[in-house]
Amino acid sequence: MSIFIGIPSLFDPELSYTVLSAVENADNPKDITVGVAAFVHKNFYNDLMYKINGVGNIIIDRYDPEENKGIGKSRIMAQQRYDGQDYFLQIDSHTHFEKGWDTRLIGLWQGAREETGNEKTLLTAYPSR
Repeated sequence: MSIFIGIPSLFDPELSYTVLSAVENADNPKDITVGVAAFVHKNFYNDLMYKINGVGNIIIDRYDPEENKGIGKSRIMAQQRYDGQDYFLQIDSHTHFEKGWDTRLIGLWQGAREETGNEKTLLTAYPSR
């Protein structure tokens, strides 16, 4: 089951960690696609690309920070890279993933869907820490 992760970011120094954490901690890393709308200067972008070099299924669109119109617009720009994956996850650029997060999240959604009886069930949360 494929998962798309949309990430907006404005100069977040944890962005590379977040992207790598999502892929490396997934039970099924080949099923993960990450779309990032990065509002950063060229040097930040180059450093980011160096850190994630060789990791597949990551799409980073760089925008000048002056083009940033707020978090809502940035989320929309990140989600434009969604390409029909089975699941869509929207996160902040400083999210840390635990091992097996993808399998666990799909299981949580399936349980919630069974409980509600609704295919359009949506999971939302704030981290506990």
